[in-house]
Amino acid sequence: MLFVFFRLTLFEGTKSDLAGFYDPTPSAALAEGGHGVLASEEEEDGRDRKELLVLYLYQGARHRVLAGDAEALRMPRNAHRILTTSS
Repeated sequence: MLFVFFRLTLFEGTKSDLAGFYDPTPSAALAEGGHGVLASEEEEDGRDRKELLVLYLYQGARHRVLAGDAEALRMPRNAHRILTTSS
């Protein structure tokens, strides 16, 4: 994990090994021989897909990103911005 100049980078690899993260479904992770962050949906081969949902504020705007457990993640990104409609 790297935090420099208001940017956060989570490198490739399981997120459950990072301080402050845990796997709420450890039995599924242990069966796969690894760790995970969040269990969400099942993969085609029947294994649980581990994902991390991140909601954050950046420059007053809300952002949302869903990243796979082993994927690298860089924030902030414009692609994560939640578009709002004004009434």
